[in-house]
Amino acid sequence: MFEDEEILMTPIEEIPTDDCEVTEMIMPSVIGGRSLAQPDMLVTITEPLIYQEITEEHVERGDFQVAAAWFAENLPEDQKPFAFVLPQDGVITAIAKQANNEFAKNGWKKRLAIVGFADSKKDAPYDDPTWEIWGLNDLHNSIKRFTRWFDIHTTDNINEDVKLGRSPPDRCGIGGLARLQCPVYMQDRNADVPNSIKYPLQEILATFKGFTGDRYFTNSISYMLAFALYEGIISGRQWDEIKIFGVDMAVGPEYIAQRPSCEYWIGVAEGMGVKMFIPDASDLNKTTFLYGFEEKLQKKWETKIDESINGMTERMNQINNAVMANQRSVYQHEGAIGCMREFKKVWANLDTKL
Repeated sequence: MFEDEEILMTPIEEIPTDDCEVTEMIMPSVIGGRSLAQPDMLVTITEPLIYQEITEEHVERGDFQVAAAWFAENLPEDQKPFAFVLPQDGVITAIAKQANNEFAKNGWKKRLAIVGFADSKKDAPYDDPTWEIWGLNDLHNSIKRFTRWFDIHTTDNINEDVKLGRSPPDRCGIGGLARLQCPVYMQDRNADVPNSIKYPLQEILATFKGFTGDRYFTNSISYMLAFALYEGIISGRQWDEIKIFGVDMAVGPEYIAQRPSCEYWIGVAEGMGVKMFIPDASDLNKTTFLYGFEEKLQKKWETKIDESINGMTERMNQINNAVMANQRSVYQHEGAIGCMREFKKVWANLDTKL
């Protein structure tokens, strides 16, 4: 922890205000490699000098996350970014325009983090209020900030774990979605989820009609990516950047059926000029070797892996043989013990039991 972090985390109304002044400072478009705005902004600040000095010091150090965390925690609810108002009609377009206005009025680039359940979800920019964050299903119990939510399953599927007693009804399933104070995109408007919004499936299918993968949806992340691109089109401002966290799709049915669809929509996004980011831990858009051009390297790698597998298999067989030998020894000792007990019964002086 930085020495001044305790002061930085103190509510502003508790900071002595004897020495305050109005100053102007340039907020650069990039701080510590993080793109904040384009172009640089002239910011007017009225605040206690000690707080201003701390903020400037953190900015100079490129330590924007600490300052951003303070703002995210201490801003009043009505001033926090992306507090959407949901009208009865035209809600999809209305939310898209509200998001655009929020980015524009603060001079921020339009940036989105989509978060799934894998371990890299911890790296999402929760403490940076300049990002929208979208989550899905029951993940709202596991991440600390989000601006919108998605659960595109049927109601029975959403409530399955609750019905089976595997999840608490007040935090998961429909009951969990009902608690969310943000737009919740579902198959249909649900009366039990006050902020639910019907996912615009037909509109999205029509928007991308003619694409080779216009119906290529095998997972929720693909639906979320397509919706983000659709919203960028109807709002008049496409996303500058989309990052995907917690979506590895490395094994099992995710790898076989879901990963290709997700990779397709990532490609569509990049083709539309959106800067995409995928963590190193994710298997999305990754390959070990370039097909054809790196055949020799691939064969060397496969040989090394095969040798490792053969070595481990040989050691495993040796261990199994040792286990079997020891098991036979166990049986022999069990037989000998049983024999001695019978011998004792036959030859013991039973008078000692009387």
